[in-house]
Amino acid sequence: MKRLIALALLLLVSVSCNALSPSGSITYRVSGSAKHVSLTYENSSGGTSQQGATLPWSYERSASKGDFLYVSAQIDTSPDSGAITVTISKDGETLHNGTAIGFPNIATASGTY
Repeated sequence: MKRLIALALLLLVSVSCNALSPSGSITYRVSGSAKHVSLTYENSSGGTSQQGATLPWSYERSASKGDFLYVSAQIDTSPDSGAITVTISKDGETLHNGTAIGFPNIATASGTY
């Protein structure tokens, strides 16, 4: 009986620890009417990536509890008066977002998973 109780407690602790450190798939998305943007984002290996892109743009990465999430987009074509929205989402639910209108403004979204 003591072994059964010990095993049940061990299983409960194991499940509790897993609940404290979930992981998941995160999507960074940039959309809007701007012609072109310069992107900076935190990639899945914890480094920073930079690139230019036309819209819409998206990037999927894995994340674990405590990971830093970051994406920014700068409208980089003058005299572009378009708007952009950057979004960080998990399973279609928006976690963080930001907007910008017109060259050379920057939209940023960031937070911790």
